[in-house]
Amino acid sequence: MSRFFNFRAVRPVYLLLACLLMPASILLAQAVSLLFGYSPEQFVITGHFTF
Repeated sequence: MSRFFNFRAVRPVYLLLACLLMPASILLAQAVSLLFGYSPEQFVITGHFTF
């Protein structure tokens, strides 16, 4: 596998950024939603589908 991709060449900072990018974007989207006046109730886990 090292012929195609060298894992040792990946910097730890980029690996950390790749892992944190999705959770950070979700939290940012929730914060923007709350800033626009939507209810915090939209984030409550109900246990069943709501769509």
